[in-house]
Amino acid sequence: MANNPIISLNEAAETALREAIGDLVQVDNLNRRYRVSLPIMMPSGGLLDISVYPEPGATFLVSDDGAAFFEVSGYGITRRSFSITARNKADRVGAEFDGNEFLFMRITLDHLKAAIIAIGNLSVEVAREVVEKHMRAKSSTAKETLIRKVGEAFPSAKVTEDVDLYGASTASYQFDALVEINGHRAAFDLFTKDPISIAATYTKLSDVSRAEDNPSLIGVTRNPNAIGPKLALISSVARVIKLDSTSEVFQKSAA
Repeated sequence: MANNPIISLNEAAETALREAIGDLVQVDNLNRRYRVSLPIMMPSGGLLDISVYPEPGATFLVSDDGAAFFEVSGYGITRRSFSITARNKADRVGAEFDGNEFLFMRITLDHLKAAIIAIGNLSVEVAREVVEKHMRAKSSTAKETLIRKVGEAFPSAKVTEDVDLYGASTASYQFDALVEINGHRAAFDLFTKDPISIAATYTKLSDVSRAEDNPSLIGVTRNPNAIGPKLALISSVARVIKLDSTSEVFQKSAA
């Protein structure tokens, strides 16, 4: 009987897929814990490692080993600010926060896979939200300017500040301003030349751009030329305008 080309193709595809997954997720046995390297990107652009600690009684402790806190610690963010966000987000997904740095779950074997995914997503979301809040606090003057410029450009529109929008991944992201006019929506969000701001903004815009019924997305910055080559990342998923642009530029960007 001749070989079925469709079956051969499916087998080849499955083999390639398994090899690709093997490269994406790596597990190392380090003394009394397992380190799981995930293809999940932190706001700085680095990938995330999750630790799994076997415990007596057939339970496991799954932890980010302080990865989220380490991610934000170089930005002058207080431990109190981090703790508030970490505790709130951990409670929502049934995880725990040790009150210091670690996010974790204690589970049985049948929940191990789900826990690794949950802690990975939680660590990234905590780091991202803490950094975004910090950036917004530092750029309060720019935020005031943006809201004024949007109001001037769209005097008859409904303008809402600090709006949460969902991405294709179902993660939610906060945008500085959402304009709604004649059934059309446009979301404006500030970013700076800071590497974490660029990475976080790209992640946000990229995810929301792939969601159904997404609004027009506009990244706003004081000086696009100062961003350098990484401006192409933002431009690939949204329009980019200067903060001091005219009302006409704001209107065209939202079209």
